[in-house]
Amino acid sequence: MTGSSANRQKTVFLQSGRGKTSEIAALLEKQILSNAYRAGEHLPAERDLAAEFGVSRNTVRGALDLLEQRRLVKTKWGAGTTVLGPEGTVLMMSAALSTSQHELDNVAELRALIEPGIAALAAQRATGADLITMSNIIEKSSTHMQAKESLSIDMSFHLAIARSTGNALIAALLAFANDATKEVRLSSHATVARRETSLEGHRHIFDMLQARDVQGAQRAMEDHLRQIALVSEFPTEHGI
Repeated sequence: MTGSSANRQKTVFLQSGRGKTSEIAALLEKQILSNAYRAGEHLPAERDLAAEFGVSRNTVRGALDLLEQRRLVKTKWGAGTTVLGPEGTVLMMSAALSTSQHELDNVAELRALIEPGIAALAAQRATGADLITMSNIIEKSSTHMQAKESLSIDMSFHLAIARSTGNALIAALLAFANDATKEVRLSSHATVARRETSLEGHRHIFDMLQARDVQGAQRAMEDHLRQIALVSEFPTEHGI
């Protein structure tokens, strides 16, 4: 038995009544994201999945439709269903991000929408190891770094927060948002003062995460992003 096939769930007890389609989709999605089915592999045939889950082929077909809408699989008549896996979602996200103008306002808006909620969730779920990772990143930070290095550390800190939620999709979203917006965000590390603003924000966020203060972590992230957006509006010749 291969490593991937060992993770595949062969006996599943489903709830009765409505909701089986979404439940099967959720189970298959979990297997795909855990690499039980790897990108490029084919899922079992509809009839085999129907027998495995004890449902009709129409129910399985509905579940596969949901997975295709989420860009996790691609179904082609006569060829079966191929797993795209997280890579398929990533390509879709990257394509959308690469076509946007990545202006500062757009970046600020994107981060304001997703990162405070991520911080709140991290305050509930971060493990001791996660907190150590964040603390180490902060210790490596320095206002005397070059802008690119400082930004790299900055993104590592925010990504560590996302990973501490335990949700791989959240971490993937932030990782690719980071990658797509890094050129615009470089201005927020262009001066010592800006790097200090960023670092102080990280320290405050970390304090709230360590205290398990859900609302405090959310507010700290909101304040941090607001301050970063504010200083980034000024040209670097102002020395801000």
